[in-house]
Amino acid sequence: MNDLTHPSVSIILPCRNEEHALGHCLAAIRRVTGEYHIDAEVIVSDSSEDGSPGIARSFDVRLVKHDREGYGFYWFSRCPLPFISE
Repeated sequence: MNDLTHPSVSIILPCRNEEHALGHCLAAIRRVTGEYHIDAEVIVSDSSEDGSPGIARSFDVRLVKHDREGYGFYWFSRCPLPFISE
């Protein structure tokens, strides 16, 4: 359902070697979205070399694995996202 009482959102969570924090973060997202009846698609954008991908998979989120380091303006300015429109 997508209305003011049951909104739908996409949450994109950048991740690089966050195995100690990722589970806590994803659990908090699930708790809050469940508590407030928010239909949420969670996407973890991952360039980790630790156990982060396995943790993300255990939460049944969409995992986008890549080998690029860094995020923000530098990364996005060199890797345009074709699905974003102005």
